[in-house]
Amino acid sequence: MRAWTNLGISYANLGEYDRSAAFYVRALGLNAAAEHVWGYLRTSLACSGRLELMGAVESKDLAALQTALPLE
Repeated sequence: MRAWTNLGISYANLGEYDRSAAFYVRALGLNAAAEHVWGYLRTSLACSGRLELMGAVESKDLAALQTALPLE
C-alpha cells in the first residue's frame, strides 16, 4: 500500500492530480482504513477539479472510485 501511496504523492507533486488520485484509489483498495490516503485523494480531486467524485470519497464508495479512476 505504501508504494501506491508514494506514487500518488509523486504524481501530485508533478501536478498530475488525476493520475495521483488513481494511485491513491489503488492504495485504498488494499487498506480502506488509511484515513491519510483518503485525505490525499480529496486534495488531488479538488486540485484536478473532479468535484463530482467528492460524494464517493465522503461515502467511501471505493467501487465507484475504482471505476472512475482506473490505473491505465
